[in-house]
Amino acid sequence: MSLTRTSVPWYGVLMEQMFAARDYSAPHLYRRVRRRRGRSTLIAALLAGAGTVVLAGVAYGGGSAPQHRVTVQAGQTLWGIADAHYSGSDVEQRVADIETANHLRTAAISPGEILILPGL
Repeated sequence: MSLTRTSVPWYGVLMEQMFAARDYSAPHLYRRVRRRRGRSTLIAALLAGAGTVVLAGVAYGGGSAPQHRVTVQAGQTLWGIADAHYSGSDVEQRVADIETANHLRTAAISPGEILILPGL
């Protein structure tokens, strides 16, 4: 069986599209139109990401509060520093806060070490 225009309804339309004569003297009429949707989507995504980073920084304490620091003197302990700088507070909680802020694993400190005092 051969394919003819009568046996396949879309055959004629397909052949006309495949073998249609083009006017090659005017190629600008057949140029594909480039869409800039990809570029604008990328720019929008970058702006959204930058906005998220800025808002996250503000939300998670990215403010400009100055950090108070203290240099450890000979004979000082974390408990003594916490008691001296956080009067009227729970000293045990403040020692834990100092350890966390300075990434200390234990309460052992050495003279000359600079400690960040959070929440002052």
